[in-house]
Amino acid sequence: MNKLYDTDFVILNKKTKEPIESLDVVYSSLSLAEFLNSGEYQVTPDGDYEFVSMTELPEGLQNRYLKQIRKES
Repeated sequence: MNKLYDTDFVILNKKTKEPIESLDVVYSSLSLAEFLNSGEYQVTPDGDYEFVSMTELPEGLQNRYLKQIRKES
C-alpha cells in the first residue's frame, strides 16, 4: 500500500492533532465499530480523542503515515 484510503482511520488527540498510537496503527472502517465497542478510548464529541480518515489528515501527517507505510513494505 503506497497511498492512503478514506476507509482507513487513525485516532488523534483533539488538542494536539497528533496520533495517540504509533504510526503503524491504522483502523479499517470494519474494525472501527469493534474498537468503539471495546471502550478502550473515550471517543465522544466532548472527549479527548477523535477518529479521522487518513485522507482527511493534515498534509504533513499524511506524509508521515506514507513514509511509515513505505518503510514497512
